[in-house]
This record gives sequence, C-alpha cells and structure tokens, in this order.
Amino acid sequence: MIQQLNINNVNLPNVKGGNYSASEELLTVQLEMASGRMVEEIRGKVWTIQYNYPGNFTNDVYLPLMETLRGRGGFQVTFLPDNGEDLITSTFLCTKREAPKYIMEHQGKPIWAGINFTLREVVPHD
Repeated sequence: MIQQLNINNVNLPNVKGGNYSASEELLTVQLEMASGRMVEEIRGKVWTIQYNYPGNFTNDVYLPLMETLRGRGGFQVTFLPDNGEDLITSTFLCTKREAPKYIMEHQGKPIWAGINFTLREVVPHD
C-alpha cells in the first residue's frame, strides 16, 4: 500500500472519503498598476494538500507532526497527488491548522483527535 503523506519523516495514516486531497493550484498575486487598475499576475503552479484525520493520534506521531506544522520555515513533504500514482517530494508551508482535541489518556499517554491542516508548496513548479 502506498503511503499518502509523509511530513518531515513522519508517516501519517492514510485517509479516504474526502479527507485527503493533493491538487495543483495557480499561485497568483494581485498588483495595482500606476493607472490604478488591478491585475493578477500568475507566478506558477503549486501543490496544495488538505488532510483531515478523524481518528486518534498518539504522541509518537502527534508531537513531531505538530512541531513541524507550528514551525516558521518550510519542511519536506512526500505525498500522493490526486491525479497520479507516483509520489512527489517538495518543500511546503502550513497555511491552515485547526487546534486538535485532547480526548483521553491511555496507559499514561494522551490521545489526540481532530487533526486537520492545509499545506502549500513553497516554490512554484512547471
């Protein structure tokens, strides 16, 4: 079975049913011309990854994942795109992250749920 998503050497559980997407989007910026007219400049295509895991995480996955997502710099991601069969590796930033929920303790260790985030590729590709 192919691993859908690996963030900074942390393998995340595979999800289905609309809880994972990895698609290309145009990276654009709006510029104001000297005349006052607004134009949209296309910088290139970037991968955007949305991940929502409805299950539970233990600290061995949760802690390194949150440390990476909360960081200020880019991080390495290997992912399976929606339109392909081959894994792609690139550098990403976390653009959206919802606060996970502490749901219980099991054998002295916390269990977390509601892991939901969006990533965007840092440098546009062809």
